[in-house]
Amino acid sequence: MTGTEMTDTEDLGFSVQTRKDGAVAVQRHGRLVKTLKGRAATRLLDGLAGLDAAQTQLRLAQVTGQYRFGNERDGAQTRAGKRQG
Repeated sequence: MTGTEMTDTEDLGFSVQTRKDGAVAVQRHGRLVKTLKGRAATRLLDGLAGLDAAQTQLRLAQVTGQYRFGNERDGAQTRAGKRQG
């Protein structure tokens, strides 16, 4: 799987909450990750409008900086392999 592909059942744990003041709180597994206000909040909500669940999770990961590149596991295996060999 490359960094931009997700299975339909994959859930990264992100959720969005719109506050009374117009700010948007992005949470991951119930913890606040990022708060967007003003134009950034409006752009995020508009961008999420037509996305399915998997695409929404990916977009929220990108917005928060917790984007999965897909090479994290490979890097850990490579480092471990170098130590042994």
